[in-house]
Amino acid sequence: MLKIENATNSNFKDIPNPCRYCLYWQTSNAYREEMLKPEMEQQKREWFNKVSNEFGCCIKIVYLTDTPIGFIQYAPAKFFPRTKEYASGPPSEDTVFSHAST
Repeated sequence: MLKIENATNSNFKDIPNPCRYCLYWQTSNAYREEMLKPEMEQQKREWFNKVSNEFGCCIKIVYLTDTPIGFIQYAPAKFFPRTKEYASGPPSEDTVFSHAST
């Protein structure tokens, strides 16, 4: 059975790899090559907590028979600095950006 749940600090670990530690959309600069996955995951958790406090739920996890198979992250574009680097130009202040992955 397919179910979709809000991400929490308790089920954050269920976000599929590599998405759980990917910071591409949350940053506007290159990753430090020496940064380890646990450090990256901690930064993603910090981002998640900040956005959750300021915006509300910003990640949903998709489960199939209790196995996580995907996720979506969404929030106002200001929480995704990378969106400003695209040729389409910076998004407007009221834009909600989303990214899904399986």
